[in-house]
Amino acid sequence: MRWAVLLMMKGTYSPTGEVVGIFDTLFQPISKSQFARLIAKELQQVGDKRVSRYQAEPFQLRFTQDGKPAGVANLHNIFAEYSVRSGRERKDYLKQAVRTLLAPYKKLPADFDDARADLLLTVRERSYFTLLETQNWVAGDPEFAWPHLPIGQHLAVGLVYDLPEAIVMLHQKQLDDWDISFYEAYEVAFANLLECEATFSAFDDRLYVADTQDNYDASRILMTEWIRTLSVCGNPVVMVPNRDKVLITGSKDERGLQMMVCTASEILDLPRPITGIAFELVGDEWYPWLPPREFLCTPRYRKMHIDSLASVYQQQQSVFNELPRSETGLSDLAALATACRTDSDDIVTYCICREAAPALLPKSDYIFFQPKDATPNTQDSPLYGRWDDVLRCAGDIIQPVPDMYPERYRLTSFPSIETIQAARCDDGISCTGKAIL
Repeated sequence: MRWAVLLMMKGTYSPTGEVVGIFDTLFQPISKSQFARLIAKELQQVGDKRVSRYQAEPFQLRFTQDGKPAGVANLHNIFAEYSVRSGRERKDYLKQAVRTLLAPYKKLPADFDDARADLLLTVRERSYFTLLETQNWVAGDPEFAWPHLPIGQHLAVGLVYDLPEAIVMLHQKQLDDWDISFYEAYEVAFANLLECEATFSAFDDRLYVADTQDNYDASRILMTEWIRTLSVCGNPVVMVPNRDKVLITGSKDERGLQMMVCTASEILDLPRPITGIAFELVGDEWYPWLPPREFLCTPRYRKMHIDSLASVYQQQQSVFNELPRSETGLSDLAALATACRTDSDDIVTYCICREAAPALLPKSDYIFFQPKDATPNTQDSPLYGRWDDVLRCAGDIIQPVPDMYPERYRLTSFPSIETIQAARCDDGISCTGKAIL
């Protein structure tokens, strides 16, 4: 098998592990609503006949044509990329963005054999696929399906058709038209990915960075056979902070891990972020990973991991808030929150279980209970328990929701006081929302 890797370059790092002088950008402020109007105007000028409606939350343009739903445009990424440009660059990028938004409506080859050479794979945050399916359902397209394959719990890979001016995400309807399964198309697209030329940089022979800048660097985590050939200390560990960067080091290389987390933190501030979660390669599979507790960089990894999860849950909550309560049958959609232990800087996650059922709870380290007859208190007799202890004591009133990402559990009835007392603990969590009887 030929690995299409062009170049291994050397780079330098500061003593703190930061990349020296790579990501300088210039920008001028523009509001989100101004940008949405700008995009809508540009679409009309190039002949788009659809009627657009701006949704401030979750920052979208929703289209109708002849009174029927005609697509959704998420504006977060293109707004971020537009904002870091200035002058003529902004004008050129705006034209490119409009072409990208219209690309899904271009007619693709009718026969799969004519399309196969341009099929590739795209790796994104898993919620990128799952939440867009929900958004299309909210917009009135209940049959919209976006085939994808989960990777390492928090990432997913989908199929794209690579046009010169844009990347077209392939939905289930297109695969049905070609009469081909997702897995058959995946094999073709993966073979094409292996043939693409790629550029990797090596820093201090500890950190490898995929920086081809062809929109498919994130997808190169699928090249596990090649990644295992890299000289790293321990198992390969990767971070995928955006679609144009993949960072690779070893699970036992504390210096390399420090360099990687510093670089990932910087890249996550750039357009098109993916995730701050790290993954370890075990066999042929990626798994979410954190460094050993004794490593100095571990708290930073844990914070980025938790921040990424909290962001995904917040996005999920925004989408679900658009759904009528009559459709979801829910009384409450609990948020994922973070807190610190009173005796350390250790960050933990928790959710608040209110006396409102049915509800959906995010997977968290702790569950705080708020019975109707309890008084909120920040000091005394906290009513909370560790996640596993609560599920063990609660029995079948808290059950996982199948095939939901990010992961949630359905609460069918509020736990009895006896159940709460059996599961409760006091691990020194400092946060509001504690309650006493």
